[in-house]
Amino acid sequence: MNNFSNVSYVSSTLILQGFDLSPENILPVFFVATLGYIIILFCNLLLLNTIILNKSLHEPMYLLLLNLPINDLLGSTALFPQIIKDLLLETRTIQFSTCVTQAFFIHIYATGAVFILTAMAYDRYVAICQPMRYSTIMSNTHLMKIISLVWLSNILMIAVLFILLLRLPRCRSLITNTYCDNPSLLQLVCVNTAINNIYGLMTVAVCQVITVNGYFPSFEEIHRSGCYDFASDIESNHIWSENEGNQDQSFEVFSPKG
Repeated sequence: MNNFSNVSYVSSTLILQGFDLSPENILPVFFVATLGYIIILFCNLLLLNTIILNKSLHEPMYLLLLNLPINDLLGSTALFPQIIKDLLLETRTIQFSTCVTQAFFIHIYATGAVFILTAMAYDRYVAICQPMRYSTIMSNTHLMKIISLVWLSNILMIAVLFILLLRLPRCRSLITNTYCDNPSLLQLVCVNTAINNIYGLMTVAVCQVITVNGYFPSFEEIHRSGCYDFASDIESNHIWSENEGNQDQSFEVFSPKG
Protein backbone atom coordinates (compact mmCIF):
# COMPACT_ATOMS: atom_id res chain seq x y z
CA MET A 1 0.00 0.00 0.00
CA ASN A 2 2.83 2.43 0.85
CA ASN A 3 4.40 1.90 -2.56
CA PHE A 4 1.22 2.89 -4.40
CA SER A 5 0.62 5.73 -1.98
CA ASN A 6 3.99 7.17 -2.91
CA VAL A 7 3.15 6.77 -6.57
CA SER A 8 0.11 9.00 -6.17
CA TYR A 9 2.21 11.93 -4.96
CA VAL A 10 5.11 11.70 -7.42
CA SER A 11 5.95 15.07 -8.95
CA SER A 12 5.08 15.89 -12.55
CA THR A 13 8.48 17.62 -12.80
CA LEU A 14 11.33 15.29 -13.72
CA ILE A 15 15.05 15.78 -13.18
CA LEU A 16 17.43 15.03 -16.05
CA GLN A 17 20.87 13.67 -15.29
CA GLY A 18 22.30 16.27 -17.68
CA PHE A 19 25.86 16.76 -18.86
CA ASP A 20 28.73 16.56 -16.41
CA LEU A 21 30.43 19.77 -17.61
CA SER A 22 32.69 22.19 -15.83
CA PRO A 23 31.49 25.85 -15.84
CA GLU A 24 34.11 26.88 -18.42
CA ASN A 25 32.97 24.16 -20.85
CA ILE A 26 29.24 24.93 -20.76
CA LEU A 27 29.39 27.90 -23.14
CA PRO A 28 31.49 26.16 -25.86
CA VAL A 29 29.21 23.09 -25.76
CA PHE A 30 26.17 25.39 -25.95
CA PHE A 31 27.51 27.08 -29.10
CA VAL A 32 28.43 23.75 -30.70
CA ALA A 33 24.96 22.32 -29.99
CA THR A 34 23.25 25.48 -31.29
CA LEU A 35 25.40 25.58 -34.42
CA GLY A 36 24.76 21.89 -35.05
CA TYR A 37 21.00 22.39 -34.77
CA ILE A 38 21.09 25.41 -37.10
CA ILE A 39 23.07 23.43 -39.70
CA ILE A 40 20.62 20.53 -39.48
CA LEU A 41 17.66 22.90 -39.93
CA PHE A 42 19.31 24.73 -42.84
CA CYS A 43 20.34 21.59 -44.75
CA ASN A 44 17.02 19.80 -44.33
CA LEU A 45 14.92 22.88 -45.15
CA LEU A 46 17.10 23.51 -48.20
CA LEU A 47 16.57 19.94 -49.39
CA LEU A 48 12.82 20.19 -48.78
CA ASN A 49 12.61 23.50 -50.62
CA THR A 50 14.65 22.17 -53.56
CA ILE A 51 12.48 19.09 -54.07
CA ILE A 52 9.16 20.90 -53.56
CA LEU A 53 9.90 23.86 -55.86
CA ASN A 54 11.72 21.96 -58.62
CA LYS A 55 9.06 20.18 -60.68
CA SER A 56 11.67 18.06 -62.45
CA LEU A 57 12.30 16.38 -59.09
CA HIS A 58 8.67 15.34 -58.61
CA GLU A 59 9.53 11.71 -59.25
CA PRO A 60 9.14 8.66 -56.96
CA MET A 61 12.78 8.57 -55.85
CA TYR A 62 12.81 12.23 -54.79
CA LEU A 63 9.34 12.12 -53.27
CA LEU A 64 10.51 9.23 -51.09
CA LEU A 65 13.68 11.18 -50.32
CA LEU A 66 11.47 14.10 -49.25
CA ASN A 67 10.44 12.09 -46.20
CA LEU A 68 14.00 11.89 -44.86
CA PRO A 69 14.44 15.64 -44.14
CA ILE A 70 10.94 15.73 -42.64
CA ASN A 71 11.92 12.87 -40.36
CA ASP A 72 15.27 14.52 -39.54
CA LEU A 73 13.52 17.77 -38.62
CA LEU A 74 11.19 15.90 -36.28
CA GLY A 75 14.04 14.08 -34.56
CA SER A 76 16.40 17.05 -34.26
CA THR A 77 13.66 19.42 -33.06
CA ALA A 78 12.63 16.89 -30.42
CA LEU A 79 16.20 16.63 -29.14
CA PHE A 80 18.23 19.82 -29.60
CA PRO A 81 16.01 22.61 -28.18
CA GLN A 82 15.74 20.83 -24.83
CA ILE A 83 19.50 20.24 -24.67
CA ILE A 84 20.26 23.84 -25.71
CA LYS A 85 17.84 25.21 -23.09
CA ASP A 86 19.38 23.07 -20.35
CA LEU A 87 22.88 24.24 -21.30
CA LEU A 88 21.88 27.90 -21.51
CA LEU A 89 19.82 28.08 -18.32
CA GLU A 90 21.78 25.39 -16.48
CA THR A 91 18.55 23.66 -15.55
CA ARG A 92 17.96 19.95 -15.38
CA THR A 93 14.20 19.82 -14.98
CA ILE A 94 11.51 18.89 -17.49
CA GLN A 95 7.76 18.36 -17.22
CA PHE A 96 6.60 14.76 -17.53
CA SER A 97 4.31 15.59 -20.47
CA THR A 98 7.16 17.36 -22.28
CA CYS A 99 9.47 14.43 -21.58
CA VAL A 100 6.99 11.93 -23.03
CA THR A 101 6.49 14.13 -26.11
CA GLN A 102 10.24 14.37 -26.66
CA ALA A 103 10.68 10.62 -26.27
CA PHE A 104 7.77 9.91 -28.64
CA PHE A 105 9.25 11.96 -31.49
CA ILE A 106 12.77 10.64 -30.92
CA HIS A 107 11.38 7.13 -31.35
CA ILE A 108 9.37 8.23 -34.39
CA TYR A 109 12.63 9.51 -35.89
CA ALA A 110 14.61 6.34 -35.13
CA THR A 111 12.03 3.95 -36.58
CA GLY A 112 11.01 6.27 -39.41
CA ALA A 113 14.57 6.44 -40.75
CA VAL A 114 14.65 2.64 -41.08
CA PHE A 115 11.25 2.49 -42.81
CA ILE A 116 11.98 5.36 -45.21
CA LEU A 117 15.39 4.00 -46.25
CA THR A 118 13.82 0.57 -46.83
CA ALA A 119 11.20 2.16 -49.10
CA MET A 120 13.98 3.95 -50.98
CA ALA A 121 15.85 0.64 -51.39
CA TYR A 122 12.70 -0.89 -52.90
CA ASP A 123 12.39 2.04 -55.30
CA ARG A 124 16.02 1.60 -56.42
CA TYR A 125 15.45 -2.12 -56.93
CA VAL A 126 12.49 -1.48 -59.23
CA ALA A 127 14.33 1.31 -61.09
CA ILE A 128 17.45 -0.79 -61.68
CA CYS A 129 15.96 -4.24 -62.35
CA GLN A 130 12.60 -3.26 -63.89
CA PRO A 131 13.43 -0.05 -65.80
CA MET A 132 10.79 -0.61 -68.51
CA ARG A 133 8.05 -1.13 -65.93
CA TYR A 134 9.28 1.43 -63.41
CA SER A 135 6.73 4.13 -64.20
CA THR A 136 3.92 1.55 -64.13
CA ILE A 137 4.96 -0.04 -60.84
CA MET A 138 5.88 3.22 -59.08
CA SER A 139 2.71 5.04 -60.04
CA ASN A 140 1.47 7.98 -57.97
CA THR A 141 -1.14 5.75 -56.32
CA HIS A 142 1.40 3.08 -55.42
CA LEU A 143 3.85 5.70 -54.20
CA MET A 144 1.27 7.29 -51.92
CA LYS A 145 0.45 3.84 -50.52
CA ILE A 146 4.13 3.25 -49.74
CA ILE A 147 4.55 6.65 -48.03
CA SER A 148 1.30 6.22 -46.08
CA LEU A 149 2.34 2.72 -44.99
CA VAL A 150 5.73 4.00 -43.83
CA TRP A 151 4.29 6.75 -41.62
CA LEU A 152 1.17 4.97 -40.37
CA SER A 153 3.04 1.82 -39.37
CA ASN A 154 5.72 3.97 -37.72
CA ILE A 155 3.23 6.06 -35.73
CA LEU A 156 1.15 3.00 -34.74
CA MET A 157 4.19 1.06 -33.55
CA ILE A 158 5.46 3.94 -31.40
CA ALA A 159 1.97 4.85 -30.14
CA VAL A 160 1.53 1.33 -28.76
CA LEU A 161 4.97 1.59 -27.12
CA PHE A 162 3.94 4.73 -25.23
CA ILE A 163 0.42 3.55 -24.43
CA LEU A 164 2.04 0.61 -22.66
CA LEU A 165 4.33 3.06 -20.85
CA LEU A 166 1.68 5.57 -19.75
CA ARG A 167 -0.53 2.89 -18.16
CA LEU A 168 2.14 2.26 -15.52
CA PRO A 169 2.39 4.24 -12.22
CA ARG A 170 5.54 6.24 -11.48
CA CYS A 171 7.39 6.51 -8.18
CA ARG A 172 10.64 8.18 -9.26
CA SER A 173 11.56 11.50 -10.86
CA LEU A 174 15.19 11.12 -11.96
CA ILE A 175 15.85 10.55 -15.69
CA THR A 176 19.25 8.87 -15.90
CA ASN A 177 19.95 10.37 -19.32
CA THR A 178 20.51 13.75 -20.96
CA TYR A 179 17.25 13.43 -22.88
CA CYS A 180 14.01 11.47 -22.59
CA ASP A 181 13.46 8.09 -24.20
CA ASN A 182 11.39 5.01 -23.48
CA PRO A 183 14.02 3.06 -21.50
CA SER A 184 14.74 6.10 -19.30
CA LEU A 185 11.03 6.66 -18.64
CA LEU A 186 10.59 2.98 -17.76
CA GLN A 187 13.15 3.42 -15.00
CA LEU A 188 10.69 5.76 -13.26
CA VAL A 189 8.18 2.94 -12.89
CA CYS A 190 7.95 0.84 -9.72
CA VAL A 191 5.98 -2.11 -11.12
CA ASN A 192 6.92 -4.95 -13.44
CA THR A 193 7.81 -3.71 -16.94
CA ALA A 194 8.30 -7.09 -18.63
CA ILE A 195 5.57 -6.43 -21.22
CA ASN A 196 7.10 -3.07 -22.13
CA ASN A 197 10.59 -4.55 -22.40
CA ILE A 198 9.38 -7.38 -24.61
CA TYR A 199 7.49 -5.01 -26.89
CA GLY A 200 10.51 -2.67 -27.09
CA LEU A 201 12.73 -5.56 -28.16
CA MET A 202 10.05 -6.67 -30.62
CA THR A 203 10.18 -3.27 -32.32
CA VAL A 204 13.93 -3.68 -32.75
CA ALA A 205 13.34 -7.16 -34.20
CA VAL A 206 10.71 -5.79 -36.61
CA CYS A 207 13.17 -3.15 -37.85
CA GLN A 208 15.79 -5.85 -38.36
CA VAL A 209 13.34 -8.08 -40.25
CA ILE A 210 12.24 -5.19 -42.46
CA THR A 211 15.86 -4.43 -43.25
CA VAL A 212 16.79 -8.05 -44.00
CA ASN A 213 13.68 -8.78 -46.06
CA GLY A 214 13.68 -5.41 -47.79
CA TYR A 215 17.39 -4.98 -48.46
CA PHE A 216 19.09 -8.33 -48.94
CA PRO A 217 16.68 -9.78 -51.55
CA SER A 218 16.74 -6.51 -53.50
CA PHE A 219 20.52 -6.09 -53.47
CA GLU A 220 21.11 -9.80 -54.06
CA GLU A 221 18.86 -9.71 -57.12
CA ILE A 222 20.55 -6.54 -58.38
CA HIS A 223 24.03 -8.04 -58.12
CA ARG A 224 23.02 -11.53 -59.28
CA SER A 225 21.33 -10.28 -62.43
CA GLY A 226 24.10 -7.79 -63.15
CA CYS A 227 21.54 -5.06 -63.79
CA TYR A 228 23.47 -2.31 -62.08
CA ASP A 229 26.13 0.18 -62.94
CA PHE A 230 28.84 1.76 -60.80
CA ALA A 231 26.71 4.76 -59.78
CA SER A 232 23.72 2.64 -58.75
CA ASP A 233 26.00 0.31 -56.81
CA ILE A 234 27.39 3.25 -54.82
CA GLU A 235 23.86 4.52 -54.19
CA SER A 236 22.68 1.12 -52.98
CA ASN A 237 25.64 0.74 -50.65
CA HIS A 238 25.06 4.26 -49.33
CA ILE A 239 21.43 3.46 -48.50
CA TRP A 240 22.56 0.26 -46.78
CA SER A 241 25.24 2.01 -44.71
CA GLU A 242 22.77 4.75 -43.70
CA ASN A 243 20.29 2.14 -42.53
CA GLU A 244 22.95 0.23 -40.60
CA GLY A 245 23.63 3.40 -38.60
CA ASN A 246 19.93 3.85 -37.92
CA GLN A 247 19.64 0.20 -36.86
CA ASP A 248 22.29 0.78 -34.18
CA GLN A 249 20.50 3.95 -33.10
CA SER A 250 17.13 2.18 -32.95
CA PHE A 251 18.58 -0.61 -30.80
CA GLU A 252 20.03 1.94 -28.36
CA VAL A 253 16.75 3.89 -28.16
CA PHE A 254 14.41 0.90 -27.78
CA SER A 255 16.47 -1.52 -25.69
CA PRO A 256 15.62 -1.63 -21.98
CA LYS A 257 18.33 -0.32 -19.68
CA GLY A 258 19.49 -2.19 -16.67
